[in-house]
Amino acid sequence: DRENIEDILSFLRGLLAVSIGSEVRGLSEIDLQDLEKGICAEIVAKLNVFLPENETPYHRLSKWVNSIDRKIPIEFFTTNYDLLLEQALDDLEVPYFDGFVGSRRSFFDLRAVEDDLIPVHWSRLWKIHGSINWHQEIIGNESKVSRSSHPIEDQVHLIYPSHLKYEESRKMPYLALIDQLNKFIRKKSSFLILSGYSFSDGHLNYAILIK
Repeated sequence: DRENIEDILSFLRGLLAVSIGSEVRGLSEIDLQDLEKGICAEIVAKLNVFLPENETPYHRLSKWVNSIDRKIPIEFFTTNYDLLLEQALDDLEVPYFDGFVGSRRSFFDLRAVEDDLIPVHWSRLWKIHGSINWHQEIIGNESKVSRSSHPIEDQVHLIYPSHLKYEESRKMPYLALIDQLNKFIRKKSSFLILSGYSFSDGHLNYAILIK
């Protein structure tokens, strides 16, 4: 089988874990850290793109979402990091909530997510593995995940594809978003449509398949 980016990052992070204070395969800890950052930065650069026009499948989906008044909101669960769905929803002025509130430094509102305090006509967009416009910063003595309007260089906060994604998915805000998937699937008469999902993520399979 051909190696993919998950295999490569998993291998690299495995080397990084045993490189502290020494070299591994001729590479120092700093060399490996720089290589990891370079790969992750390239992932973000490849995904920081824009939709070409207003008649893409993303726009057609957004039009459908906005075409009907619903008593129960549409919920999107995606492992994609890009901002293409956000662009389509913004282009068509379809209101949605992604867990973050605020304008200068948008912060994750756990209470609004868990208690479902958002208007019904707003769709929900849950980025289960993060997004290229999420970033992490230290405020006081706490590590906080925030959302900006665009990626911030060297601060993008994602669950990158590697063996560590299962451990990282148990941290906030990712844990709260996977919990939303659990809640949605177990609602009475819920209807889940899957598109492009490979069932290769054990932590998501557990939410989808275990009743």
